[in-house]
Amino acid sequence: MSEFVPRSIESRGKSIDEAIFRGLMEMGVSIDEVDIETVQEGTKGLLGIGSKPFIIRLTTKETDMSAETEKKQKPRREKQSGTDRMTESAPARAIPAEKSSPQKPAEPKKPRATLADDPEDSAAEQPRQRRDRQKPRRPEAEHFIPRDDTPYTPYVPGETDCPGADFLLGVLKRMGVDCGIGFADTPEALKFKIDSDTMGVLIGHRGETLDSLQYLTGLIVNRNREEYRRVVLDTENYRNKREDTLVRLARKLAGQVRSTGKPLTLEPMNPYERRVLHATLQNNPYVSTHSTGEEPNRRVVIEPVDKSGKQ
Repeated sequence: MSEFVPRSIESRGKSIDEAIFRGLMEMGVSIDEVDIETVQEGTKGLLGIGSKPFIIRLTTKETDMSAETEKKQKPRREKQSGTDRMTESAPARAIPAEKSSPQKPAEPKKPRATLADDPEDSAAEQPRQRRDRQKPRRPEAEHFIPRDDTPYTPYVPGETDCPGADFLLGVLKRMGVDCGIGFADTPEALKFKIDSDTMGVLIGHRGETLDSLQYLTGLIVNRNREEYRRVVLDTENYRNKREDTLVRLARKLAGQVRSTGKPLTLEPMNPYERRVLHATLQNNPYVSTHSTGEEPNRRVVIEPVDKSGKQ
């Protein structure tokens, strides 16, 4: 058996999850097949000046490589132990004359249907086995990102009455964003949907621009109101996509923490994103989560727990 030689690369990104995903794609492996080490914590800098990217190091695990090697070698060993071995040894073995006459034919393999005691059960088993072989494995349910099916009303300045809509539309025009606005007054929140081709400008880095617009619009909507009204801004289903990304990232990193036994500190996140991570892992028996630091640099920490449930 050849000696295991680990592969190791460094990957960088604006966030730690971006750096991990880039590294996994470059190596062509899953997160369970590598150890992750933080080389450099990223910083935003002041107005983009002096910013540093997140740098992580990914190293392949020996156990996974050994299992892969054994899987690849197993069919070869089985093949050599069968017909190929008989073919190689046949010329060196003399066949007695009395045994050279009619050779007993090899007993044919039984049809799959006769392997079961009940022919009807066997006949029913065959189509099911064929379906199992042909049916591709579907991804987990959480990978199907839900759409926002809220019915929105198009906002027309001067014709439609909606608090905060004039302010939001004015800010977007000053940003140079050509867009349309829809709104929906639901029991949960006053929702705004922005339709524009410049989605990247509206969202910003990890949704910071969209969150800022949402915060400012909320101040306008709740001005002179006694009861607080929640405001939600979205564009191109970004909110659901971001939540799905956070859920999958939390589960992958939880698996990494469980396998290494080392805590992992994530990049700074806003309160909403931290709540998504805490909610995703709150029932995980192998890890626990808590937040550390002060706003706006408050981070989520994922820690392993032992069998007794202690950190």
